[in-house]
Amino acid sequence: MIAPAQQEKATARFDVYRTDEMNVSSTRFCGGDWHWRLTDAAGRTLVDAGGYSTEEGCREAVTILQQRAGYATLRASA
Repeated sequence: MIAPAQQEKATARFDVYRTDEMNVSSTRFCGGDWHWRLTDAAGRTLVDAGGYSTEEGCREAVTILQQRAGYATLRASA
């Protein structure tokens, strides 16, 4: 049997998606950039990050996070 904490880790997932582009004025647009989201086993969003201009860059950020996040430390605020 899998412990609850391990089960949640096993079912957490990353989603990569593109936001819709929309007009904010007659000459200015926003959106259309790539985001990644980490959700837990219950589907709750834990992290949502974006602003990537390409899907490749977004996916690369997820890969780096998967490889290195376990070694990250928490820096105390000044």
